[in-house]
Parts: sequence; C-alpha cells; structure tokens
Amino acid sequence: MILLLAGCSTPKAEFEDLPFSIVKTIKIENEQFTPSGFDFELFNDSLIYAYDIMNAVVFKYDSQGKLLSSNRFQKGINEVNLTYLGGLYLVNEDSVFALEMGLGNLLLLDSDLKIKNSWNVYRLTEEQFYTASKTQIINFEATDDQPIITLSATSKKYSSSQKEHYETSFLAIKLNLKTGESRTFFKYPQESSYRNNLFWGDEDPYYIFDNGVYYASFSFDPNLYSFIEDSEEYRLYTYDGKLNKKPTGVQFGMNQADFIRDHQVEVYYNQNDFNLISKNILNLSDRKYFIRAVRKAMKLGEQVGVSDIMLTNNFVHEYIFQIVDLYQKSPHVWKEYLLPKEYKNFSYIDQEGRFYFKRGNMDAEEYLIDVVELDVDGL
Repeated sequence: MILLLAGCSTPKAEFEDLPFSIVKTIKIENEQFTPSGFDFELFNDSLIYAYDIMNAVVFKYDSQGKLLSSNRFQKGINEVNLTYLGGLYLVNEDSVFALEMGLGNLLLLDSDLKIKNSWNVYRLTEEQFYTASKTQIINFEATDDQPIITLSATSKKYSSSQKEHYETSFLAIKLNLKTGESRTFFKYPQESSYRNNLFWGDEDPYYIFDNGVYYASFSFDPNLYSFIEDSEEYRLYTYDGKLNKKPTGVQFGMNQADFIRDHQVEVYYNQNDFNLISKNILNLSDRKYFIRAVRKAMKLGEQVGVSDIMLTNNFVHEYIFQIVDLYQKSPHVWKEYLLPKEYKNFSYIDQEGRFYFKRGNMDAEEYLIDVVELDVDGL
C-alpha cells in the first residue's frame, strides 16, 4: 500500500511529496478502559507499553497488540491515587518508570506492572523545582548502585508568567533517587521566542536524548536546539521552512484567565505548534535525522472563540512532517511534507527506520498503530 505525503499549502509546490508504505497495522486490544490521551512506547521493537493519561492506567502488549497485562494507579487501586500520567520510561522489561503529571510521584513497575518502588521527586529535593508542563523522563542511568534520573524541570523562583523566569530558569534536573542529590542544567536559549513572548502553558521543551546529546524542541519556537551536560553552550538548528518563523505571544505578566478569554485562539490556533516529536532520532547508515510533526496554524478569524472550536468538527488541523539532517552544516535545510489526515504524529522510530503512527476511531473505541516505511532516498 503506497501513500503520498503531499504538500498542502498554497501553492502546492511549496511542499515535496514523499511516498511511504504501510508495513503492518497493529490493532490494540481495549476491553477494560477507553483510553483518554492514549500514548505508547516500544521496548526492543517488540513489546508495546501504552498509557491512559486521564485514568492513570499502564498497559503492556505484545508486538501484535495483544494485551499482556494492565494496571491502574488511581482511585486507591494499588494504594495510590495519581491524577494524570505524564509518561513512561522503559529501562528494561522488568523496570518501567511511570511519572505523574505535575505532582512529582514516580513509580517503578516490574514486568507485571506491579509497583517495585516509588518516590516523590519534589520531596526528595525539598520542593526546589517543578516538573515541567510537559512532564518527561528524559534519561535514566544506574552507576555504582546509584539510580540517576533526568527529568524535564523548571525553577520555582519566578512565576512562568514573568520574564525573569525565561532569563534565569533551568530546563532539566538530574536527580539521585537514593540520596536526593540533584543538579540542574540548560537555560532558555538566547534565540528562543520564549524570552520575548508569553504563551501561557507551553513554556517547556520536549527532549530526545541520543548518545549524550539532548535535542530540545519547543511548541512555539520553530528552531531546534541541542545541549550537552556541564556546558552553557548549545547548538542551534535554525528553521528555514515555509511555516511562520516568528510566533506571537502576549505580554509578560498577563493573567491566565485573561489570556484564555482574549488570546487563546490567537496563540494556540492561529500559529504553528512545533512540539510534536517522537521518542528517538532516525539513524540511517552514517547519518542522523531529527524528525517532528507540526500542527499547522488554522488562521481563524477574530470572531471565532475557543468554545466554537470545541463544539464543531469544522475546525480541523493539518499536520506537517519535518526532517532535518543533524550532521549538515549551517544553513540547515528542513524538508516538509503533509501528513495524511488520519495522522497527527508518530510516536516511535524502530531500529529499521520504520515509523509508528497511532490513529483511532473514538466512536468505535478502536486504537490502531500503523508501522510505516518511508522512501528515504531523497533525504
């Protein structure tokens, strides 16, 4: 089955076409829960670990989508009551981390998804930081019997509505789960649009950790940044694509209620969101590629409110697939394609370079993963 990623903007020639084929479709068994905010990760390209954000459920499937086990961590089940799951991190089949969104509870699960250990990362550090709005476990390493976890995190010194926050805050924390010792690193890059605009709610990057390098992509900053630990230097991959390059936010200090009432459509829907990235880098022979999906701006009129968007199906986002060669010298060329309407993002790239796109039919409570091969000859 051959499909085309066709360019969607006007004129059509602004985007190249990229053929790809669907290798297989995995149908996810779903009998007990209706996943709300369903997401997944893979372990060794075989086991699929999925999680339901709203119901705080973790699922384990085989490579065909057959449910092997599940466990819920809410409403007193397992003697815990998590609000929302922020994400999973797979160390091995018998060690799976699950992090609560916003409140800092961290669970370590075994191969049957039973709790092996638990921590509250805020209490460990005497509440010296927040886990970022995009709750993420970036990396885990165990050295000399010392369990070290790296989390997306921000400083508590200033409010996220204050300009000083973006001038001084760190963006990640490395925490020893045994001793509580921690250190922070990374700051908002000088080129970042977050130093000049307030976006209310999408202040933090999403990371991919690859061979000692942290790649960071922000929602409303089209550029890509790479960091290494113990250094204030970073590398900038300047975005040169066809989408808007200068996101517009609001003034610092604006009340969040005022923002939602008067500016949410302008900021969240009338410009592009660059934060939909996968869990890993695409490695092909001697090259590395960073790939992300972008929610394209709708360009709605001022008369359209958030309630209008939520209550109608007429407002449909288009999603753009972007590729940049990480070994290419500046200026960096970003290649862009339109994703078929069935897809919003891919969640995983396996060792063979195949992409895992999730799609679903909410009415039928059907959840599918398409495993896709791209024609990469033109990369």
